Amino acid sequence: MYACAQCTACASARGPEMPLADVSCPSAMTLTVPELGQARAMLDATRDSGMERVLLGAVLQPIPSRQYTMASSPRRTARVTLALLGAAAIVACARPADAALSATEKSAIADSLRGLIVSAYDLTTPGDAVARMMSLYPASGDVVSASGGRVSVSRDSLEAGIRAFWQYVGQNMRGPQWKWDQMKIDVLSRDAAVATATYHVPHRTPAGQPHTIAGALTVVFQRQAGRWVVVQEHLSDLPSDPAADSASGATAPSTEHRHQ
Repeated sequence: MYACAQCTACASARGPEMPLADVSCPSAMTLTVPELGQARAMLDATRDSGMERVLLGAVLQPIPSRQYTMASSPRRTARVTLALLGAAAIVACARPADAALSATEKSAIADSLRGLIVSAYDLTTPGDAVARMMSLYPASGDVVSASGGRVSVSRDSLEAGIRAFWQYVGQNMRGPQWKWDQMKIDVLSRDAAVATATYHVPHRTPAGQPHTIAGALTVVFQRQAGRWVVVQEHLSDLPSDPAADSASGATAPSTEHRHQ
């Protein structure tokens, strides 16, 4: 505790009964809460019993504002610290949608898309082949498809072409195996990618003759509602020998989805 000389003189003159709060101090006074050892040393130095009681009472008397500050400060500090830590964690974990992809992230997306393509064209899997191929596309909305010198933008038109191919060609192939020769996938962003691949499909005709269809395709993927779907495609078939192409006994209509 620090007090001016005038306050000490006033307290000694007024006697021990006079509380320190009743003493009018003519100068500024700074009051702190010292350790007990410091208070004892100061009291011994005064060697005045009345002054001892006044100073000891002042030292030991609670100071509401100081006491509140000391009690509440740790709690307030803890709350502020937790808030700052939470904000830092959010900032650290948040990733902008247009943030650059790492090589590992690009590789993971490419592997996922490759798996979707291979699964959709796996002709050895039993079940509805048309539905499996159509699983690459969105459930609704437009899909741009270019093949055989024609372009369609309707999902219904695309599905009609795939069904025509399967009716006139696909279901007549014996033991077909869709084989991918090469596949290049470029991941453009977290929600867009493009894949270009070449393929061939060895099989036997209904007459038992070996035959192969082949071609190339480029598909544009977009992630919609967390699902990767093809929104545009371009298909190119290798020319086949009409005399050797006996996989189908009928002529496919112009809507044929030529790449499958």
